[in-house]
Amino acid sequence: MMDSSTTLSGKTHEMKVVLVGSVGVGKTSTVMRFVKDNFQEYIETTIGASYLSKVLNINDTQIKFNVWDTAGQEQYKSLVPLYFRKANAVIIVYDITRQKTFDDAKNWYKELIPHSPEDVIIAITGNKSDLDNLREIERIQGEKYANSIGAIFNETSAKNSSGITDIFQRLGKAWLSKQQQSRIIKDDDSGAVNVGNTTNTNNNTNTGNAGNTSNNNGGTGGSKCPCGGG
Repeated sequence: MMDSSTTLSGKTHEMKVVLVGSVGVGKTSTVMRFVKDNFQEYIETTIGASYLSKVLNINDTQIKFNVWDTAGQEQYKSLVPLYFRKANAVIIVYDITRQKTFDDAKNWYKELIPHSPEDVIIAITGNKSDLDNLREIERIQGEKYANSIGAIFNETSAKNSSGITDIFQRLGKAWLSKQQQSRIIKDDDSGAVNVGNTTNTNNNTNTGNAGNTSNNNGGTGGSKCPCGGG
């Protein structure tokens, strides 16, 4: 199901993305790099969850990525499934220098399946690719696991920004493809809508990769309900 404040008319469509993973794998740094193109070597551990957003233009369509960065600590684990509800995509992050975080990533996948929509798009990302000399998980291992569950895969580095925007763009394209297919089926009698050729009519949104951003950090992401589409 599509979360959007408009129909497929070229205005901004909202996509809920949730990041999960063990403590210290770089979830917050990934979000900060994507939304603000910023990296801090030392960053406070997320408590509960935080929310940030950014607008990208993908295939001539404006997508507002509503990104939920969840805490990896054990005491908050029971809350994470709440964020899977109505999620359009989930990014499972592991640290390529720590085998345990890769094992945990597989457990996160098992956790999200019963709590997320059937059509949720999943991405597996091996973060900290800049520390290749300390690698414990080979890239092929991540690729094979992602392929086995039908997930998107990439290795990323929040520190040098490698692969960060790419993973969100790929999620956005996959989501648009799903929306287009569902729209074609739904509107079969009246004609299909081509999502990729929509025209932007919202002058308040940024059409580049450095799209509009907003944030609401700490707690459970402020006034937005984690159970909804935001």
